[in-house]
Amino acid sequence: LAQGRLEEAQAGFEGVLAADPSCGMAAHGLGMTRLRQGAVGSSISTLESAAAKHPDAATIFVGLSTARFVAQDFAGSRSAAARAVSLEPDSIDAHAALQQVLLRQGDVDSARADLVVARQRLPAPVVACFEVQVAAEVGDTTTALARIDRCRRAGAPELVAAAVTRAGGGVDPDTIGEMAIGMGVDAVVLLAQAVDQMNA
Repeated sequence: LAQGRLEEAQAGFEGVLAADPSCGMAAHGLGMTRLRQGAVGSSISTLESAAAKHPDAATIFVGLSTARFVAQDFAGSRSAAARAVSLEPDSIDAHAALQQVLLRQGDVDSARADLVVARQRLPAPVVACFEVQVAAEVGDTTTALARIDRCRRAGAPELVAAAVTRAGGGVDPDTIGEMAIGMGVDAVVLLAQAVDQMNA
């Protein structure tokens, strides 16, 4: 899945689930594979089923939030992300999913409230990335730029790239390289093409 070999990933996850239908990790993996294949409805169905069977698995709710966000079901995305944060307040991915949908909805007050929780549970550079995004959302360029350097040390390439982009800065080549390693070169190319199409 990480290498973008989606057909192999799907076959692998389906094989695990055939042998053990209760495996939440495989259900999550299959849901995320389907999402990356563009089968958003199937992804949501798979992840909703997994969430029903594993109501304490924050990772599954993060995946469900992501899939619902892609489907532009922002209320559903927010609900799943909030559940993930409540289950695992130390999860960077859970807070990132919640921050993403809150800012998409323009709910800055709730994003700031989540920052209060994040500051108590997450590393300072990660929180700085969230602070950059919230500041950029309200047009506070001074605060956003002041937090960028600390954010760059977060060790989470996707989060850093999102923060830098929202703040209006270019993504440096090192960050792009880290994203390519973390997400797969094909995924980065597709993202770049998507941005080009949106700009056009």
